[in-house]
Amino acid sequence: MDYQTFNVINGVIKMLEVGNMMCYPHNKISKQLMITNKCEGSSMKAIVYTSNAGHTKEYAELLSKRIGLPVFDLKNSSELPSGSDIIYMGWLCKAKIKGYPQAKRRFNIKALCPVGMWPSYLFEKYKVVAKNNTHDTPMFYLQGGLNLTKLHGFNFVLMLWMTNAVVKRLSVMETRNEAEDDLLVMTRDGKDTVSDENLNWVVKWYNEEYLGENAEA
Repeated sequence: MDYQTFNVINGVIKMLEVGNMMCYPHNKISKQLMITNKCEGSSMKAIVYTSNAGHTKEYAELLSKRIGLPVFDLKNSSELPSGSDIIYMGWLCKAKIKGYPQAKRRFNIKALCPVGMWPSYLFEKYKVVAKNNTHDTPMFYLQGGLNLTKLHGFNFVLMLWMTNAVVKRLSVMETRNEAEDDLLVMTRDGKDTVSDENLNWVVKWYNEEYLGENAEA
């Protein structure tokens, strides 16, 4: 990626104050980025999520199938006892994990899965950790996608400006690598990047911490 393109994208991201981490399966670096926390003596009860465009809901349902836990929308989780150990999944907006403060007040969150549109190389994980005060909680970023029709008001205007700026810069590049092509498609056309494979590190963590399994996810 050329220097000007990097500056445009990086400047937009800083303005949005977005920061994240992506744990790709089979990525040696991703394992080093994971924040680990032993959960001995606990019993995970459920997966709870807050979704906007549907990507987080889809991930929650996929994870439920992988590890056998029930899944609840935070808005409809009254039957889940207060203090239950859960995995929480929420979509990202300006580095804030939506619904996290409410979920934290009600439940014992053992792992966090923030969901956003950006690939890992465009994110600074420490911002999400700092913004949400999640220093001691295992976190697994999941790339969801972009659907502008689900955004409204200022968020829509800001995202539209940002995506147009990125598209303009990437479109005039004579050569692009695969990552830049993917970013162009995402910002120009919108894209759903939800993948069962992206959950591998979450599943591996769960199996090791709760089932005592040391096998690959």
